[in-house]
Amino acid sequence: MMLFPIIILIILVFVIFNSKDRERIISFRGDEKRH
Repeated sequence: MMLFPIIILIILVFVIFNSKDRERIISFRGDEKRH
């Protein structure tokens, strides 16, 4: 049962890094660092 949530987290990270929104996330973090 402990392996199931780990697999979900890996899939979520994989999808986030491969999604087009990753540029928005990076720019959002950049804005936080600037401020």
